[in-house]
Amino acid sequence: MDLSKLDPQILKLIMNILGQKSGVDLVSPLPDEQSLNNPQTMYYVQQQQALENQAEQDAALGDTGKMDLPAVGSGWPKAPPTPQPNILQNIGQAASNVGELVDHAASMAWNEFVKMATQKATQAGVPPAAVVSMAAVESARGTSNFARNRNNYFGYQAYDNNPNAAKGYEKPEHSVDEVIAWFKAHPDVMAKANDPVAFLQAVKNNGYATDPNYVQKNISTPEFQHLSKVTPTPKTPVARQQVIPTLPKGVKSPVQAKYK
Repeated sequence: MDLSKLDPQILKLIMNILGQKSGVDLVSPLPDEQSLNNPQTMYYVQQQQALENQAEQDAALGDTGKMDLPAVGSGWPKAPPTPQPNILQNIGQAASNVGELVDHAASMAWNEFVKMATQKATQAGVPPAAVVSMAAVESARGTSNFARNRNNYFGYQAYDNNPNAAKGYEKPEHSVDEVIAWFKAHPDVMAKANDPVAFLQAVKNNGYATDPNYVQKNISTPEFQHLSKVTPTPKTPVARQQVIPTLPKGVKSPVQAKYK
């Protein structure tokens, strides 16, 4: 019989009878109606039901002695604690998920920038490998403060003695346009456009960067290594020439035969 489903008053009556038979007060610690759904209380009720079932089995076997009931109060077995969600673990997992989403969004934004910068560089006749690698180094692939808040991907005008002077742009592509304009304003830089490494060295020599390892940092990026291999070399279209077949000696063309 499931005692947990009984009316509280009937349950009290049963507990009173059991207490009289066992010499133990089982009534006073019983909870009121509002607390019957409490996990701790339900655990006690289940324990009592188990004891009653044992008593019925003992009686059927001829054991008519008193039921071995535990003492009321501290003697009752403690119910297992109600499982509580690990709040810190949940917060950590949520933060991890948010971090992954942010990283994914940043990666997508950087990929779009690379496509745009590669196209603009190719159209301008400058090596895309150099342009994109410079943006990767200067902006930490679009995650730097200047890239996020000023659309400045090349550290343009962020001087060593005054980094906060970095120029701001309305859009990232305007930053690419600015740096390409700087390249074109330096003939010795543009003279190296067919060699990305020499191009970067010329950029540094013209005072764009003061880091002695600037060229090495650029050519070490995956972007440079990839684009320097796949960057197409612009080819001048060759006019198609008309091929006139040569006739064997002594054979006249239809035109020649007509006007003979």
